[in-house]
Order: sequence, then structure tokens, then C-alpha cells
Amino acid sequence: MLGIGHLYAERYRRGVFLLIGGWAIIIVASLCMLFFGMSHMVIPPPGYPEQEPAAIGVVFLIISIVLFLGFSALWIWQIIDARSACKKYNRQLS
Repeated sequence: MLGIGHLYAERYRRGVFLLIGGWAIIIVASLCMLFFGMSHMVIPPPGYPEQEPAAIGVVFLIISIVLFLGFSALWIWQIIDARSACKKYNRQLS
């Protein structure tokens, strides 16, 4: 979970920001994937020619990929940052 290590190290503002921001990124990226899937589910009525999927669906796909990659980078960064913060915090306690 993003931000839990920062909360342990008493970096409350950063921990809460990462926790809420991480969930927001995942929710928005998931909604974009849902909208991408819905844009490809349009079935024309009988007698109408097949149509290309809406271009907006591709935009939703690109947005979701960028958000998931950004979340992955944020996740790796926060692991490294929380580890160093916890080391400093544990040194102060001992």
C-alpha cells in the first residue's frame, strides 16, 4: 500500500498524500480501461455497416496505460523513499 511506510516514519502528510493519490490514480486508470472497453462494445443494428471503434476509446487506452506506468514508477519510488525514512526514524528511536 502506498504511503504506509511514510506513516510509520511519522511523515504523515506525505503518507496520506501517497495513500489517497495512489487510490485515485488506480480508480481513474480503471475507469479509463472500462470506457475503452465500452467504446468497442457498440454493435450496429442489422442492416447498418460495421463501424470502426470510436477514436475516443484509443485515447482512454493511452491515458490508462500512462496512469498505470506512472503508478508503477510512483510505487517503486515510494518503496525506496520509505525505506530510507524508516531507517532514519529507527536510528532516532534507538
